[in-house]
Amino acid sequence: MGTMRQKVATVLLAVILAFHHVMAQSSTMMPESSTQSAATETTSAEPTQSSAPATTSAGPTQSSAPATTSAGPAQSAATGTGTAGPAQSAATGTTTAGPTQSAAPAVTGGITTPAVTTAAMSTATSTTTTTTTTTTTTTTTTTAAPTTTTTTTTTATTTRPPGRPAPVIALQAVVLIVFEAALLDPSSTAFQTQATSIQNDCDIIYRRQFRNRFRRTIVRSFRLARSRADRVETDLDLEFDENSAEPLPSANEVVQTLREGIENPPPGVNLTVDPASISVTSAPKSAGLPQFSTNETFTADLLNSSSSTFLRRVALIKSELEPFFAQALQPDFISLTPLSFSNGSIVHQTNITVTANGTFPNETEAIRILVEAARSGNLSFPIISVNGMAVSAAEVSSKVNLLSACGLAFLSLAVARPW
Repeated sequence: MGTMRQKVATVLLAVILAFHHVMAQSSTMMPESSTQSAATETTSAEPTQSSAPATTSAGPTQSSAPATTSAGPAQSAATGTGTAGPAQSAATGTTTAGPTQSAAPAVTGGITTPAVTTAAMSTATSTTTTTTTTTTTTTTTTTAAPTTTTTTTTTATTTRPPGRPAPVIALQAVVLIVFEAALLDPSSTAFQTQATSIQNDCDIIYRRQFRNRFRRTIVRSFRLARSRADRVETDLDLEFDENSAEPLPSANEVVQTLREGIENPPPGVNLTVDPASISVTSAPKSAGLPQFSTNETFTADLLNSSSSTFLRRVALIKSELEPFFAQALQPDFISLTPLSFSNGSIVHQTNITVTANGTFPNETEAIRILVEAARSGNLSFPIISVNGMAVSAAEVSSKVNLLSACGLAFLSLAVARPW
């Protein structure tokens, strides 16, 4: 019986060790990535050599016989015709003829022999040298072609993910100016001139009130106001900074700020708007998230929203939590803004902002996103509870360790139990 128990124990131990070996290999095996680089083979054309045509010059012979003797036109200086071989270049494959020279008519024995045009051989040799120089220049230009490989890098950087929508509050107001048809065309000079003036004045008014929270004013359109030529309805967008530590202003704040800027204009502002016509037509929506706590030490300066400690904390929470909400709530998510901190380690009260037509996550979804962020291991601050529910980042055990423990327990029971 003892021998049987030892055999069973040996078999079980071998199975467990084999399982460990297989799991270790599967967990450590990484996919190999092979990169093949295509070698660029550059073939340089060898410079061509042009050999000047061999020329055999026969000395001119003088004959006392009349020129009617047509025995040797190639041996008479008067009638001799030297034909120059065409200069050929391997680089260009063209035939170059040298400049021609005309000899005066020769007189032999009272008979005039017509002059024959002959090609100069030395000129052909000079042309061959010039062609060789041109060939060398062509070879140098061809070598520079591989520099076009930089185009691949440029194309790769063009793909980028779209940014989150900016927090924009849409505003409508009646401007007291004379209407003209050109104001209906955004590309017209009249539109652009009037839009720039209104944008500059609004920028001064809103920046005085909201400082760095405010970015810019954009005039969208003009139209005639109720058939009155001295009133123009204007649609504007007020764009704010989604990275601001302060929350987005309310619709009432936006309207009241413009009214006060018209009644008590800052220096340089000359905006003529009917205060009663100012209204918000569209604005992002904000709502609170379930509170969460981090296992960190609370300090009193976190109670002061103007302190550097408070502002650094806000920037940290926004930069690390916003990607989780942006991924879950795209494309409506705009920003997450911590509003306050309290003691216990550090308790966070935060707001979430979505587009005017966006949908808020319900409480269950908001808790799920916060818990997912807490367990991701990507946060520098440890979240220990969400809405009063404890969160542990070390909940998941390894399957390999669990199976190994079960196997070892079974092995010990098999050895200890009598057969």
